[in-house]
Amino acid sequence: MTLTEMHAWYVDRVQKFFVQQKRKFLADYSITMELVEYLISIVKPTDAVLDLGAGFSSIILRQHVDDVMSADHDDVWLAFVRELLGERGLSQRDLVPIDVACRWPGPYDLICVDHGPTFQDRLNDLPWILAKGRRVIFDDCRLAFGDDLQKALIDADCLFEIHGADRPFAVVTPSRYRS
Repeated sequence: MTLTEMHAWYVDRVQKFFVQQKRKFLADYSITMELVEYLISIVKPTDAVLDLGAGFSSIILRQHVDDVMSADHDDVWLAFVRELLGERGLSQRDLVPIDVACRWPGPYDLICVDHGPTFQDRLNDLPWILAKGRRVIFDDCRLAFGDDLQKALIDADCLFEIHGADRPFAVVTPSRYRS
């Protein structure tokens, strides 16, 4: 199955889930194919990855990395993501609520932050995210955070690059991991 076919499968399954749950489906909450391709290009099977905002990123990361913890604020959504992972024959371990992930010691080679509907919480979590991640990716950085994220990253003495045209993402290196 190609990435495009897999994404179409995912969107179809998620739309059905949202109808069943009587929730509004927001396609913009899924990571972009541009970010998917970037993730695939940088991760190694031996990386330790924290995926904040379970969903399509959980599927993609688990296909390429052995040690992935995916977290989300919504227990019903986590159960659904667990079901999707099972359908793809992927590991369902370490799929946890965000408060559990916050207490996990780290460090992680990569933390992928997909804002979802609670992006302000992710900005509030910035200190512990930067403390535990060697590299951090913030999906939809402008849509979710506006200029607040860039200001916070500058204040935290982080190097960051903005990638992507339509829905940019930020790739961040906390100061202590710069070479």
